[in-house]
Amino acid sequence: MHDIRVIGNSDVKHQIDVTINKDGQNHRILVECKDFDIRGAKVGLDVVRSFRSVLEDTGADSGLILTCNGFTRDAKKYAKSKGIKLALLREFTKKDHEGRIQKIVLQMNLRFLSAVSVEEIEFDPQNRSAFFHQLQTTGLNPKITKECPIYFVKGKDKIQFVDFLSGVAERNSIDQPLGRHSVRHLPDGWRISILDGSPIDFRYVDLEYVISGDTMINEITSNRIAELILDDFSGSDLVIYEDQLTHCQIDEQGNVVKKLGE
Repeated sequence: MHDIRVIGNSDVKHQIDVTINKDGQNHRILVECKDFDIRGAKVGLDVVRSFRSVLEDTGADSGLILTCNGFTRDAKKYAKSKGIKLALLREFTKKDHEGRIQKIVLQMNLRFLSAVSVEEIEFDPQNRSAFFHQLQTTGLNPKITKECPIYFVKGKDKIQFVDFLSGVAERNSIDQPLGRHSVRHLPDGWRISILDGSPIDFRYVDLEYVISGDTMINEITSNRIAELILDDFSGSDLVIYEDQLTHCQIDEQGNVVKKLGE
């Protein structure tokens, strides 16, 4: 609440610029606002000492003195010893941008496989004949695609031929530079099956693949305008933006309320 009169234990009324009931509980914080722009003077010891008397008389839980001009050295020392918080409210300047995030740049380096091809499948002579015989009897083209019912099998595992080799290339491509690469895949217990035919042993499969890449850069900036900065001398300044200043207003009873439609 803004600009109210508080009656203290002495039965004297004290003018208080702002009083805050925190979180709906009976926790009273008194705020004294001092704007000495006309004469440019800093808040001195007498103001802080007088404010302490008000805090004691009203039984407030805590107090804050807010100014636009700063505080004298004695005022700071006295406030610190009595547990009174001080804060300086001033305009936000270009220098205040230092050490603050003004823009976030996201750089995404994309890597993907392309042109995965089988250069050679090596069989023993007998298994080579069996492989091509099964291709002919099933009417399949020797050029194997993802639609072909040709699989790598191992126990109960069964993976389509092209999908299996794409996985081999992908695992091998980790930490490799962009460009064309090759890899030789050994059986390790895997065999090749056409349709539901008997699995055929092979010696190795030679693959070639290309690692392509691209870079995407996205810059994120805010359109909010910093207007003021509240310095509480603790190193955790609070920036106040234009939209925050225009979002609320004080009604005739001194209450801070949101504007209609917001």
